[in-house]
Amino acid sequence: MDQVGTVSSDNYFCAGLKSDYTYSYAKRCIIPAKGHPNPSTKIAIVNNNGRFTAIQNQCAHMGNPLHTGFMTDIDIEDVGAEGACSPGLAIVCSRHMWSFDVQTGKCGNGTDSIHVYGVRVDERDCVWVSVEPLPATPKAV
Repeated sequence: MDQVGTVSSDNYFCAGLKSDYTYSYAKRCIIPAKGHPNPSTKIAIVNNNGRFTAIQNQCAHMGNPLHTGFMTDIDIEDVGAEGACSPGLAIVCSRHMWSFDVQTGKCGNGTDSIHVYGVRVDERDCVWVSVEPLPATPKAV
């Protein structure tokens, strides 16, 4: 796709087509994003059964690439008193098993977090990701 890497006027970059972030054998996948204007920025696109989110592709613990981990559901029982995660989906780092909510970036330990980026899909099925991370969600008190 010739639009990959193009940055829009509202500061989103084209990361490719939806089909670039889909596996035929899985309803969920996480794949490194391509096209960010700053090559040192590591982002992964999460496809959860057709719903796309984008996260920092680097664990807050020791920097392991999160796309090598796995996804798991966060049940209400997993939501700690600190409000570290909300019911939904988490990515688990393959190195030391740290988990991160893919919607908020919050870590299951209640103190650390990763960046989350805005995502939209246009009428041509191009996946656009915000160049800058979304503002951090304040920690629940």
